[in-house]
Amino acid sequence: MIDDLRAKIDEIDEKLVELMNRRASTALEIGQYKEKRSWRITDEEREEAVLNRVKGLNDGPFSDEQMERIYGQLISETKEIQKEIKVEVDADDSSDEAGRN
Repeated sequence: MIDDLRAKIDEIDEKLVELMNRRASTALEIGQYKEKRSWRITDEEREEAVLNRVKGLNDGPFSDEQMERIYGQLISETKEIQKEIKVEVDADDSSDEAGRN
């Protein structure tokens, strides 16, 4: 019984990891779009809308507050990845310019 339940959790975890990485990849595309236009990475209004939407989708057993913390962390980590990409892009641009001089 418990082994079956744990196997079920393992399957769910595999799907969660895949979905979180797909979400992060899409967010990176958004970050690149913003970078090309010199837009800020952080969009508080959008983050609030995402959190409100997630809470509206939530039917438990997580509370809305727990779901907000989980998604808040996901959003925070995604922004960190976007910032890392921005630093890499900026570094590449600098080395390209140095090579041209």
